[in-house]
Amino acid sequence: MVSLSKSPLPKDSNLAGIAARDGSFASLLFATMSLVNILALPTLARFFKPLTLPRLWKCSHILFAVAMFSTYFAHTVKTGTVLIAVVGFSWAVTQWVPYAIIGQEVASINEHYVEHSWDEAAPQGPALGAILGLHNSFIAAPQIVAGLACSVLFKLFEALEMDDSFGWVLRCAGISGLAAAWISRKL
Repeated sequence: MVSLSKSPLPKDSNLAGIAARDGSFASLLFATMSLVNILALPTLARFFKPLTLPRLWKCSHILFAVAMFSTYFAHTVKTGTVLIAVVGFSWAVTQWVPYAIIGQEVASINEHYVEHSWDEAAPQGPALGAILGLHNSFIAAPQIVAGLACSVLFKLFEALEMDDSFGWVLRCAGISGLAAAWISRKL
């Protein structure tokens, strides 16, 4: 797991302050990577036709898994910070792609209903609000399950007296990333 530094700390240093500063910087890089990618990805996706939304989503899951497995080799603050920044790309894709796919599908369905309805009594396409509500439900449920699984893993690693329990929980999250990539291949 990530240690604060390979070099000895000065005797008058505040370890908590150093950790807070390094953590804040890593969070800033994560947010910056997410913002830059959220702004750039829609434009890039338009210009690179082989880069379909499902492929991009699958690749972001694989990148997340690689980053989580790489925590095994992260022993410095710099390495940990780089991994956190890399995960910012996956976060950006996860925030954008599902909504873009839903938007495309709803537009396609509604277009079909408009083309094939000759009277006002014809059934209408699905409401976007209802679909987004279902999407949010399917987002929240796995987060609750992941939170419970992390609690169980932390308790298990504590019982086994493992030093790097946080790192192993992240590596288990990498397995979840690979499962998500496998599931998203069907899109």
